[in-house]
Amino acid sequence: MGSSVHRRAKNLTAKQLVTSLPRATFPGAQIVGGFLLLGAMVLGLLVGPASAVTAPTVTGISPTSGPLAGGTVVTITGTNFATTGTTVNFGTAAGTAVTCSSVTSCTATSPVGSAGAVDVTVTVGGTASTASSADKFTYAAASAPTVTSISPSSGPLAGGTVVTITGTNFATTGTTVNFGTAAGTAVTCSSVTSCTATSPAGSAGAVDVTVTVGGTASATSSADKFTYAAASAPTVTSISPSSGPLAGGTVVTITGTGFATSGTTVNFGTAAGTAVTCSSVTSCTATSPAGSAGAVDVTVTVGGTASATSSADKFTYTSGPTVASISPNAGPLAGGTVVAITGTGFATSGTTVNFGTTAGTAVTCSSVTSCTATSPAGTAGAVDVTVTVGGTASATSSADLFTYTTGPTVASISPNAGPLAGGTVVAITGTGFATSGTTVNFGTTAGTAVTCSSVTSCTATSPAGTAGAVDVTVTVSQKPSPTSSADLFTYTTGPTVASISPSSGPPAGGTVVTITGSGFSTSGTTVNFGTTAATAVTCSSVTSCTATSPAGNAGTVDVTVAVSQKPSLTSSADLFTYATGPTVASISPSSGPSTGGTVITITGNGLATSGATVNFGTTAATSVTCSSVTSCTATSPAGNAGTVDVTVTVGGKTSPTGAGDQFTYSSPTTTSSTTASSGTGGTSSPTSDSGSSSPLAFTGIPMLLPWLVLAGGILLMAGTLGRRSLAVHRRLSSLPPQSSE
Repeated sequence: MGSSVHRRAKNLTAKQLVTSLPRATFPGAQIVGGFLLLGAMVLGLLVGPASAVTAPTVTGISPTSGPLAGGTVVTITGTNFATTGTTVNFGTAAGTAVTCSSVTSCTATSPVGSAGAVDVTVTVGGTASTASSADKFTYAAASAPTVTSISPSSGPLAGGTVVTITGTNFATTGTTVNFGTAAGTAVTCSSVTSCTATSPAGSAGAVDVTVTVGGTASATSSADKFTYAAASAPTVTSISPSSGPLAGGTVVTITGTGFATSGTTVNFGTAAGTAVTCSSVTSCTATSPAGSAGAVDVTVTVGGTASATSSADKFTYTSGPTVASISPNAGPLAGGTVVAITGTGFATSGTTVNFGTTAGTAVTCSSVTSCTATSPAGTAGAVDVTVTVGGTASATSSADLFTYTTGPTVASISPNAGPLAGGTVVAITGTGFATSGTTVNFGTTAGTAVTCSSVTSCTATSPAGTAGAVDVTVTVSQKPSPTSSADLFTYTTGPTVASISPSSGPPAGGTVVTITGSGFSTSGTTVNFGTTAATAVTCSSVTSCTATSPAGNAGTVDVTVAVSQKPSLTSSADLFTYATGPTVASISPSSGPSTGGTVITITGNGLATSGATVNFGTTAATSVTCSSVTSCTATSPAGNAGTVDVTVTVGGKTSPTGAGDQFTYSSPTTTSSTTASSGTGGTSSPTSDSGSSSPLAFTGIPMLLPWLVLAGGILLMAGTLGRRSLAVHRRLSSLPPQSSE
């Protein structure tokens, strides 16, 4: 039948074939379908997702050169980049770490290359940028490093000296340092002009400190000489306190010379002290072991050589309390001076204190090593302050003397050092000052700008002086304060440190510390935390520097500033404590609704930029982000009305609670159920108003419309053509048979 129909169709004219078709289901359907199909195709071309890829172009690169070893991070500027799938070539070699932040900017790290210029080309979707003069990157052989100075320039044979090396053409990674032929350790380069390295063990004499970068070593010169010197025998000039209980446990500060920050041992008689820590070559602390009643020599041993014994190193084991120091050590005849007493063997209850033979009042002992007492009235002169526990009184010594004076007294000064040129503003604390008519002397020279805000506090500006220590005396009604170790001010030719902030941070380092003082330099200044060099040292003026703390051991170290190899003197004002856990100093805001959701800023120390958690009471906060080791933000969880502590946990260690971390939850304010309706302070609930913004109505449908129209047109045309084909078949089948001729 099929062949018969075919033969019949062959014999029909085109006109007969067309006119034999039935009409569409409605007039003009074929025309409408055709136009719908044409319109769909046009719309699809206009808004369809496919488009031709335009070749990327490179308009600039920075930097335009780098070492043969590669590793230079290059910023590439141009057009038609892609944030994903983009590749970068340096000549024919692929760059690494390609990142495109936008269609106009990418970064890539240069691979290893040969000396000369290459084109940096960007490829997107298989299409590469055309080479031009704007994309040239030059591989250049690195210049040899140079050493212009080292500090310090000498150290012990045992090694361990941290040396700061200044020069040119260093590298922040891959740099090595040699002391003679022996490699230095702990090499760190903070910039291309500054490195630190720890000296290895060596033999007596001078060696060259050389820096090697990319296989090229610095040339030797007189500027790079480091001298290994045999250590002198240590000496002990004083110990404090000089007595303690038979059971041991007294922390003794030992002052002298020739100490070492590592490997030093301390003996009390023949028994070894424990917990020996030396913050510098002049200061160590050690804890006394148990001993028998009587005096023993405290000796310090470095490199097998022990200090000689003398009257300055005597430590007395006593069965009663001991007084190591008192502060202040002077006061008016009328009494009333609150004196802090430090020593051993005190008791938190039942302890009495005498000033000479007269009992002190308001005695309070916060621990077995610290008491306070108020001086009674007395007569002019010095008396011993004795502490009695269980009927046993402390032995008298020069450390416990308190002077009754008819004039003012100086208990402390801060800072206690300054430059020869003067100009240091010194805060003076004591008693018997006057708010008018008070004068202050630095040695025999009058201080200027004297201001006394109360009878216990004055400030004065130091005059010019000569190098060395002088007493700062306060005179009221022609009566000067007696001199003591508490009033000593040192004129120094080097820098001085008046204060540091913050004064603590984590052992991992990374705390940015602001240092205030005098005699700094805006270039060439170095900062040490104990014996370890700080990084990122920047001095904005001769009175202010910032430095980042290195890693350190838990405990307290002096922050010293060195200019032209002259370090600042140490004092209580420069102490920095490496804390083993986080601390919270303040939070802001300190209150919020019990429903939670309050974003607070937490300020403190020892925080961590990753891994820190925050709790409000016992409930975990959300969205914890720490931008530095001193600042975090967190969102409060829901809580009950009342006050809770906000604690930070880092590495399993939680911050101690305090007044600065308290957050108060307040009861939520009841709101009307009509809040959803429009009105002042209310929030309108969403409606189906046709005028409202609908992502589907105004974003999705325009993109789908061409494809919906296209599909409709195709279906319509297919239906029409199908019906017409069926009609042709039926028409041909109904025709009378034709001869095969």
